[in-house]
Amino acid sequence: MFQKIRYFLFLVAVLVLIVVAFQNKHSVDVDVLTFSGKFPLALLLLATAVISFVLGSIMTAWRIRKKERAKARQIQADTKQAADKSAPPKKPESVQANEPSPLER
Repeated sequence: MFQKIRYFLFLVAVLVLIVVAFQNKHSVDVDVLTFSGKFPLALLLLATAVISFVLGSIMTAWRIRKKERAKARQIQADTKQAADKSAPPKKPESVQANEPSPLER
């Protein structure tokens, strides 16, 4: 249900962006560092929207991956801790293998 709402809102946003971009057809001067030129405002609006979308997608994927890696590390640590608790206790090295334990005497 929420996925359909998300797709609908995304579609509406894209349509609004396209309408606004193509309603502004006049050219504007652009100066970025050493680059300068005259471009249609529609092109600049669409390019900015695409770049923002790509950067937002990359950042979201990076955050999701970071959370999944942290979760995997926590599961691995929990598994190791559970395995250490369930393992039989180790004999101290000072006890010789051939000597009977105090309980066996």
